[in-house]
Amino acid sequence: MDDNELEIKIEQMRLTMYQLYLKDPHNPQVLEVSQSLDELLNELTRRSITHKKK
Repeated sequence: MDDNELEIKIEQMRLTMYQLYLKDPHNPQVLEVSQSLDELLNELTRRSITHKKK
């Protein structure tokens, strides 16, 4: 997955999390999606750090 695809996936995950939260803030899926989103954001950060070092 390239950086652009990763950014799109991050935005999709963010929208999913927001929609779940609006339906029920206590839904355990909100936490699961949030954690997945965190992983994607961490990957994007790692990539940006790696690109800056080059």
